[in-house]
Amino acid sequence: MDLKDKQRISLYLDKETVEKIDSFIKQYGYRSRNDLVSSAVDNLIADEIIKEMIVF
Repeated sequence: MDLKDKQRISLYLDKETVEKIDSFIKQYGYRSRNDLVSSAVDNLIADEIIKEMIVF
């Protein structure tokens, strides 16, 4: 994704959450906090879409 396709936002997180993010970055090889959070949000959205598609 090109920088022109991105938008900067402000985000406040608990210090404990930021520490967990930093740990995940090291453990799973993410390049940055931004990459990890972006991936997590994308996965959450995808999970919700899949849930909506499943009919019991």
